[in-house]
Amino acid sequence: MQVLRLVGVFLALLLAGCDMPVTIAPIVGATPRVSAATRPTILPASTASARATVTPRPTATPRPTATPRPPTATPRPPGKGIELAQAVAQKLIEAKVSGNGLQRADVSVKSLTAESLDVRVMPGTLLAPGSKSVQTMVVRSVRTLELDGVGDTAKASLDVACASMHLCTPGTSDAFTIRAPQSGDLVRLVELPAYLKESFRVQQFAVWTITDNPTVKGFVGLGSFGTGSGPSADELAKIKALFVSAGINPAKYQALPRQ
Repeated sequence: MQVLRLVGVFLALLLAGCDMPVTIAPIVGATPRVSAATRPTILPASTASARATVTPRPTATPRPTATPRPPTATPRPPGKGIELAQAVAQKLIEAKVSGNGLQRADVSVKSLTAESLDVRVMPGTLLAPGSKSVQTMVVRSVRTLELDGVGDTAKASLDVACASMHLCTPGTSDAFTIRAPQSGDLVRLVELPAYLKESFRVQQFAVWTITDNPTVKGFVGLGSFGTGSGPSADELAKIKALFVSAGINPAKYQALPRQ
């Protein structure tokens, strides 16, 4: 019946030949079409709202707290300058000197005055041994001992050389008496700056040249492990050059070259 009805409507329109709007009533009893379930709209990746990834800012490493500098010590004001033998003679200090081989001697001093002292041990200072069998020693370089008031003490290792070629090398049990530097060739030699730049062999042979005045073959040998040798021709030439620089007449000493 429904089909016939639709055919009738269609024929009526053809016969009428008009443009009248036709209202088509809904078919009674027709089962309505079920709308398909709405699918969720999936946005393309390019338009998807991405969750923003927040990179945490690195935590700044705290700067280490600077360690406060200790207060700068106040420089010690210069004390009264005095030569070692003079300070002993004036009873401003007590001094003890002991042997320590061919090249060193140990000195310790103690102040007997409230006054600050700068005690200088000068080149050419002689250290006289208590034993007659031990060598006299001569100081080769300057040392200064600072003392600040009664009871203050100071120690130093002195650079020395032997001034008695044929006597025994001092040991730690040997004590010495301090004698002030004397004028003469020995003091002029050890006060020369170029003297301390030479090897100890040259320095020692130069001292013996003055104190013992040996012939070329008369020197005691220097060496180690029980062996040694006297000065070479080159070492004697260096000694002569030192004497000339120090104002010492080399002709007085029989070991030195004549030309």
